[in-house]
Parts: sequence; C-alpha cells; structure tokens
Amino acid sequence: MTFGLSEDAHLFDEGEGMQPTPFALRELTAAEEAQIAALVKTAAS
Repeated sequence: MTFGLSEDAHLFDEGEGMQPTPFALRELTAAEEAQIAALVKTAAS
C-alpha cells in the first residue's frame, strides 16, 4: 500500500531541499494512521 502527497503539499523543507511525497506501508496501524493524519494536516495548512 502506498500513500503520497502532491508537490502542492506544504511539506517542503527549505533547508534540506527535499520533499518526501511517497510513503510505503506494510500495514495501516493506528500509529501510521496518526502519522498520515499529521502529514495531511500540515500539507493542508
């Protein structure tokens, strides 16, 4: 299973010069679901 964000997501790290967009998941646990929720919240802000 994969989860990805577009380049329009507000996750770009100006200092690092990299933007993590695709993520591979072996399973969707409560911990991963919380991490995805946090990423989506940041991306939408």
